[in-house]
Parts: sequence; structure tokens; C-alpha cells
Amino acid sequence: MGLYSDALTSCYDDLKHLFLHDRGVNRQLKGRLSAPKRVNEEITVSKKILIVDDSPSIRQMVEVTLKSEGYDITAATDGQNALDICQDHSFDFVLTDVNMPNMDGISLVKALRQMAAFAATPIVMLTTEAGSDMKSQGKAAGATGWMVKPFDPSKLLQLVAKVLG
Repeated sequence: MGLYSDALTSCYDDLKHLFLHDRGVNRQLKGRLSAPKRVNEEITVSKKILIVDDSPSIRQMVEVTLKSEGYDITAATDGQNALDICQDHSFDFVLTDVNMPNMDGISLVKALRQMAAFAATPIVMLTTEAGSDMKSQGKAAGATGWMVKPFDPSKLLQLVAKVLG
């Protein structure tokens, strides 16, 4: 019996009391309300992931790969689009390209790290950039990790699972 089931039962009991006792309708509803069934399954909530890439084919490939494992995906076309989305939504993980129009990935990481909701959110750069200078810039901006394109979908899933715990 999980916390969720106990909360449902408590809500049921409160409603039953309200309708049967507080409203004086014992005779009309007595026996018509049934308790919610206890669920023996653990309830899981999908981790929310933001993917940011200006390439539609890369966004689609990453999205299909991550959705196959049940992750809840939101996609952004560039850093500015991602930052706009992040004003109203929080995510458990951000995966971003580096080279994009409007706002690059390094600038996005810096901007997200300034927001309280993203101060500790894992952010991984997925890019064609493999140079140590660019990786250093990413690390200095606050990136959690770095993965080079083209990527192996199984390695991406391993990375995401490891970072999300």
C-alpha cells in the first residue's frame, strides 16, 4: 500500500463523511459509495527531458530514442526557444546542442544556471564539437557532461539513466 493509495482512501473517507453525515443524506446514499481499490503497483512518473537542437532530424532521433524508454520529451529548436520554454516549465534533464542560431548551447547553459529551478539540473551537451577548448567552455558554463554526435542511441540511454539516477 503506497502513499498514493492511502491518500486516495483518505479523500474517499472525507467525501463519504461529507455526503453521508454532514449533508444528512444517509438514507439516500448509504451503501452506494464504494472505497477505491488499492493498487499494488508502484506509480511512476516519467522524467521530463528538454532536448535542444536546431536540426529536425537530430531532435527526432533523440526524441524517439528517449521516448522508447518512457521519458516525457519537450523539444526546442534553439537556445532562445529553450530558455523561453524554461520560464514556465521545469525539467529533470536538459540535452542541448552547442552550435545553434539565436542562442548557442553554451549561452543557454549559462542562462539556465542563473535560474533557481535549473541550478542543479543535469545539462549535457550533445554536439559535433569534440575539441578540448569547447568542452572546457561547456564545463565552465555549468554543463554536467558532453556527448559527441553522431551518437549511439544505446549510449545516450545509458548516459541519461546514469545522470538521472
